[in-house]
Amino acid sequence: YPCRPAPASVVLDGKLDEWQGLPLTTGLQPLIIGPTGQWQGPGDASLEFTLAHDDKMLYCAGEVTDDAVIADDTLEFRLDPRPIEIRKANTRIDKGTYHVQIGSLQQGATATLKVKGASDLPGAIIAARPSAKGYTSELAIPIDVLTKSQTVDWRGFQISGVVNDVDQPNETRARIVWRGSNDIDTSNFGYGQIVRSPQ
Repeated sequence: YPCRPAPASVVLDGKLDEWQGLPLTTGLQPLIIGPTGQWQGPGDASLEFTLAHDDKMLYCAGEVTDDAVIADDTLEFRLDPRPIEIRKANTRIDKGTYHVQIGSLQQGATATLKVKGASDLPGAIIAARPSAKGYTSELAIPIDVLTKSQTVDWRGFQISGVVNDVDQPNETRARIVWRGSNDIDTSNFGYGQIVRSPQ
């Protein structure tokens, strides 16, 4: 999957006006981790997003469809920025990888960002807002996460996206996965292979 140069007009406000389409999507038959019968289809919970970069930031902009946004609903990305040779040799999600979680946008809530990994990613920004389908978000991560792990001429990375969905309080979450496996929390197996694109 390509990671193209970002539009010059990026404004981190949770709106998606500057993004030309959201080509990465969980689709009609995603991997579901947890109670599979709880998921009622893409209209219940799904994800579509795009990735882009400039010389300062790696961007992830997208929309979560969720028919009932409540406190336990979250969006997460697992990012493996290590060089491809290391990612292949060691598929474990440990040193040098990141877990980014965007908190629930239940009514009246403000988007929160939690990061676990090699560092807390100072300078990372999240902007999100409710939408007719659920909510939209724009995540910006300092490009250092790639240039320090690789070089300024970084080639690519792996990423997985997960919508954690519940429809009732205290319900066991269903995890709707874009690219990954049942071992998504510990292994990069199946994560999307993202390649830097010049255009």
